Amino acid sequence: MATDLKFYVFRDGRKTVPAEHLLGALRGSLRAAKDENGWVDALLRSGELECALDDAGDAQAREIAAITDTCAKKLVSWSYSARPELMTELPLRLAGEVQVSTPEGFAYYALHPRQYADVVERLGALRGAVVVGIRSIGTTLSAVMGAALSGRGSWVKRMTVRPEGHPFDREVKWNVTHLQAICAGIIRNATFVIVDEGPGLSGSSFLSVAEALLKAGVEADKIVLVPSHEVNVAGLRAKDAAARWKRFRCVTVGDGRYPEGEWIGGGEWRKLLGERGEGVGAWKTLERAKFLAPEVFWKFAGHGAYGAQMRATARSLADAGFAPKIVGDKSGYIGYEFVAGRHASSADLNTERLRTMVAYCAFRSEEFACAASDAQQKDLATMVRVNYEREFGTRLPAALRKLPVVRTMICDAKMAPHEWMLAADGRFLKLDGDSHGDDHFFPGPCDVAWDLVGAMVEWDMDASTREAFAREYVAQTHDNVAPRIRNYVVAYAVFRMAWARTAAAGMRGTAEEERLTREALRHRGFVERAVKGASAAVQEAIAS
Repeated sequence: MATDLKFYVFRDGRKTVPAEHLLGALRGSLRAAKDENGWVDALLRSGELECALDDAGDAQAREIAAITDTCAKKLVSWSYSARPELMTELPLRLAGEVQVSTPEGFAYYALHPRQYADVVERLGALRGAVVVGIRSIGTTLSAVMGAALSGRGSWVKRMTVRPEGHPFDREVKWNVTHLQAICAGIIRNATFVIVDEGPGLSGSSFLSVAEALLKAGVEADKIVLVPSHEVNVAGLRAKDAAARWKRFRCVTVGDGRYPEGEWIGGGEWRKLLGERGEGVGAWKTLERAKFLAPEVFWKFAGHGAYGAQMRATARSLADAGFAPKIVGDKSGYIGYEFVAGRHASSADLNTERLRTMVAYCAFRSEEFACAASDAQQKDLATMVRVNYEREFGTRLPAALRKLPVVRTMICDAKMAPHEWMLAADGRFLKLDGDSHGDDHFFPGPCDVAWDLVGAMVEWDMDASTREAFAREYVAQTHDNVAPRIRNYVVAYAVFRMAWARTAAAGMRGTAEEERLTREALRHRGFVERAVKGASAAVQEAIAS
């Protein structure tokens, strides 16, 4: 059985959008910017557009870069007065389409752009600096770093680059503008500061930029890597990564802003589950930040526009009575009412709670209905096929590869018993239902069957309970989901198996590895039984 990092669990977050739409959003953000939140939103939108235009090779990226720099200076200087004249410096229009991707640090991992201003003190006194941002998120971070260094009197050049190639073996190719900035920096004896939110699993992007600078004539002691978190150098997966990384100075940014309260991220939330929490695995490094204060549970939602969907989802679920009330919203975090009671277990399932779960799925299918593009559907089907083949070493039967889409929605994707609360006041509430259905993992926009099957699998429903659950859903919605269930059981369990395998590899050498491996084996069992049942049904049909 496979245990390495070769499974397909991160979906393609890139989207193709009209450049004019991004320009309009930036224009509106600049018009509204008058406080810290407003300027953060403007900075993030400008950085996104600059990055997209740079990736497209559009010369107008330079005009947007000037806006990004101005927004960064506002944030770094704590000067939040309105600047409506900036809108006149924007291009009148932008033609064509560009690709954008979600900057994960701003959207998922509580990275505040100002952290890259706060870190400059630890870089020492720099007479000159060339700041190299690794696109995507490095565009915005490089602007903040550049503004902070400039504010301390340094000569600063800023540029961004997109490393290319295999994720574990990236390569950087300089263009003429890059080489001019590098030459200017060498002449001025500048320090070359590389910024990104990574490193990820491999460290390849950081290393590719640093080593490309070496080839361009920059001395190793003039190169500084600035990641967003402490780096386990021994765990980096690029070839000879540890030795290569240690050639360069590394300065890690400090903590960002967070609410008052006890840290319960990184799997610490399990203590709220009591003894059952011991068996639940966590991919600690990829969790959203969470804090527990008296009567308030804080969870990171996202900065600026990147948290807008999660906030809207949280409020809709709370208003409908399915989830805890929203009692706070600050610094990118949502504050939820802390509900007295206990987390559910599979033994707590009864007819009333089953109906509540069905009503919850039905509500989501109406309230969060959306479209799934052909590319998204193909990506989901590819995920199932690839992960099945890599785990079992054989092809998934053709009859199980199709994933019919009837009621597409933003799924919950976290339907396990411990994600439900038996409140002391009698309510049966869904927790953590606002952030996972459309993040960087699968499924993305998907048929409601994903969540229905998720409940069946995670609550370990027997055959009669599964049938009752499906019948109740049909009664509430008139959507005949039964023909879709078998294939979605395979798809759901294949993904959870692959996710747990990848998470276990990412947490190798810790107690999490064993928990996550058990989870992978459990879901593997569901896949095996579903495939075996499908094969038996085919043979029976042939015999008859």
